[in-house]
Amino acid sequence: MRASIHRRRIRARALLAALACGLLSCREPTPEAVWPHGALLSAETQPLAALLDAVAGLEQTPLGRLAAELRAALPECAQLEGHAPDGDLHALVASLRCADASGPLAAFHAARGETDLTFALPGAPGRRVQGAADLDGAGARLAVIWPVLEGPRAGLLPGDAPAGADRLAGTERVAHGQLRAAGPLNLAAWVPEGSQGDRLFRLRSELFGAAVLDGSVEVALYLPEAGAEMPRIAMALGVRHSGAAQAAVEHFLDEIEAAWSLRRSPFEHGASRGACLPDLHLVPELAPCYALTDAALVVGWNPASLRHALASSPGAAGADTDRAAARFDIDLAGVAAADARLTAVHGAERPALRWPWRRVRAEATRRSGDLEIDLALEPASAS
Repeated sequence: MRASIHRRRIRARALLAALACGLLSCREPTPEAVWPHGALLSAETQPLAALLDAVAGLEQTPLGRLAAELRAALPECAQLEGHAPDGDLHALVASLRCADASGPLAAFHAARGETDLTFALPGAPGRRVQGAADLDGAGARLAVIWPVLEGPRAGLLPGDAPAGADRLAGTERVAHGQLRAAGPLNLAAWVPEGSQGDRLFRLRSELFGAAVLDGSVEVALYLPEAGAEMPRIAMALGVRHSGAAQAAVEHFLDEIEAAWSLRRSPFEHGASRGACLPDLHLVPELAPCYALTDAALVVGWNPASLRHALASSPGAAGADTDRAAARFDIDLAGVAAADARLTAVHGAERPALRWPWRRVRAEATRRSGDLEIDLALEPASAS
């Protein structure tokens, strides 16, 4: 399994290298400056059609319906192209036509090289979002380069440092995400003073400020317990100093108790200590709990969520401290199992989705300020 993952990463990074080469005009004649303005698409029709056929099998979903519409729009030729000068994606789909190797998109076709699909979104030369994909039936490897991101929100995106090892349990994990942000994680700054979030949930508390949080975030979704109405959910926020985090969280709970006339109950698991708010019944089974470890504030949807997140060893990626600043992983077999449990509890009758993939993985890294994203759709038939 680890060898397979290693091969996939090598292939994805080669795809990113080829895409970066296109950005830097490594091939001739493919300088980005001569590409038409707007949104561009170049693809091999057959592999794209095979992917859309697989996704269209999700008939009762918006994604499946969109795939069916796109499949119907594909021209009957070996290669296709699309161009929307105003950048509108609906216009891009409507513009799909057989590729003209000597037409206005000739340089863009040349930049695609051996990949099955490439696209570019509007922007100035050197500032356009570009992607390239290798397609194989329902499977796909997509590499995207997002030019240097600026502005206040850029600090919330993946930075240069690796996300690091997992902190949350890997057992029965259905979905998992991990991020080390580019800048200080100052969540409180994003909550307007006097807003509903500020008044009701005290989200401008120092607990959510950069002085307490170190910029690392991890989220995990687990299978629901038998008979439960919700899956188990947990989040770990890295903290700079556990003592400062303890003081901040206690002050935060004091404010919440005063605003909502709530009581807190103690939580304990191993060496971790914290508290729960058992009376906060805003949505099903919500009774949030927290516990502090040496390096993180771990929050659970309810006591069962927090105990599970702290109970077992981190997932298989826990020892993986490679260069990725962000990772995301969805186990679609686990999603189906969770959906079956919840459907049984709620008594709903609906057909189970037959996903064309068994897993969806994504990684993000930084290179010279650009954000590089690698997305893998692993087909259900893969071993």
